[in-house]
Amino acid sequence: DACFGVTNKGDFLIGPVQMQGKVTIADEVIPIQCINQRREDGCESILFTPRMGGSTHTSDRGYEIILTGLKLPITGGYNSEFVVDGFGTTGNNLIPHNGVVLSLRSPIDQAFAARLSKGQKGKIEISFEPAIWHTVVQAIGGQMRLVKNGKVSEVLERMHRAGKGHTPGQRSPSLPLSHEPRTALGYNDQKLFLIVADGRQPGYSTGVSLYELANIMIELGATEAINLDGGGSSTFVVDGEVINRPAGRQERDVLNAVFITVDKGS
Repeated sequence: DACFGVTNKGDFLIGPVQMQGKVTIADEVIPIQCINQRREDGCESILFTPRMGGSTHTSDRGYEIILTGLKLPITGGYNSEFVVDGFGTTGNNLIPHNGVVLSLRSPIDQAFAARLSKGQKGKIEISFEPAIWHTVVQAIGGQMRLVKNGKVSEVLERMHRAGKGHTPGQRSPSLPLSHEPRTALGYNDQKLFLIVADGRQPGYSTGVSLYELANIMIELGATEAINLDGGGSSTFVVDGEVINRPAGRQERDVLNAVFITVDKGS
């Protein structure tokens, strides 16, 4: 319940979304669990696209199949044929500009491997539920819904009430209760809101809880909001300059971000 998207008409969405994806090749149907995520995150099957970068950054412990001749980029309601360009246990394969790499966390069985061949054709199918997410052209996933219909989300409200013994300003094993650096995104029918709260720096800022973050969003006028990746990743950059004080004292490498840009001609 914590994904944000912008549709092809410019409308904002926040809500749950589920991906259904599969690769059909050599009489095998392989579910796609993740796109452009690390094996270390627990994904058994990952589709690496050119947006990931030059290579998969994987070890030799799994199995990778290089697929070319696809329609790119991959979006919701996606359906494309491909051609097998290579395969094997070698990791960190180059991602082709006109294709993807299907990376499997575990080695495949010998029977499947024996049926694979270079030049073989197959199909990739990807869809989203609910179907409204097929109209989304930009999206990012969050960790928890903060605000829904102008109020603190019911789940977050219950967690806050259950944790009354927590000391304000202190860290906690409970993510919603802990005071941490935070990043959040919200909107109403007129504005988009982006918040970064510094933390883990006694004497300057210890951070905020998710309940406090939700109420800040409501005070600003947001009717819908989600929590994004926080901690040392919470960084706010304006015109190429970091304007907050990240917990790690420097910018951290991250896999995604929210970019607000202006067309030069406007």
